[in-house]
Amino acid sequence: IRDTGADVVSLQEVHDIQAAMKLYQGLKHQYAHFYFNIGSHSIGANSGLFIASKYAISDPSFIEFGKETLPGATKFVKKGFFSFDLQAKGKTFARIVATHLSHSEKDLEPTEKEQGYRAAQMKQITTWMKAKEDEIPTTLMGDLNMRAAEYRDFDKDFENAYLEEARGKEEKA
Repeated sequence: IRDTGADVVSLQEVHDIQAAMKLYQGLKHQYAHFYFNIGSHSIGANSGLFIASKYAISDPSFIEFGKETLPGATKFVKKGFFSFDLQAKGKTFARIVATHLSHSEKDLEPTEKEQGYRAAQMKQITTWMKAKEDEIPTTLMGDLNMRAAEYRDFDKDFENAYLEEARGKEEKA
C-alpha cells in the first residue's frame, strides 16, 4: 500500500479492530486521516471498510444497505457504503463512495439472485449519488464483486475504467 503512492486507500474485509490498528500503525506516516470500524454495532460484524487519506475528510456518512438486498448471513454484517468529501485548503474537491457489495458463492458463476442483490445495492448507491445533485466529482471504489456483464446495467451512471477495459477485450475476441 505504501508503495502505491495513492492519495486515498479503500480496503474491504478489515472487520478485526486489531488488524485495522495494525494497518493504521503501518500507514500513519503517509496518511493523515483514517476511518475504520465503520458501521459497528453490538451484534454482528462492522462493514469491514477501512479508509486512509492524505487529504482531510469532511461530511463522512455510512449508509446501510436495505436488509432485503443482503443474502443469508450477510444480514448480520453492516453492509453498505461510506461516503466522504476530500478537502484541500478548506475546499472540497472530490467525493468518495467506498463499498463492498455482496459476493457470489461461485465467483465465475453468479446466480441471478446474487446478481439481483448486487443490482439492488448498486441502485441504492446510484440513487443516493444522484440525489446529491452537486458538481463535486465522485469516485466509487471498493469490491463490487461484479462480472463484466453486470456493469453494463450501470453504464449510464458511471464512467467505468474496468468496463471500458472489458469492452476492449470483448471487441478483440
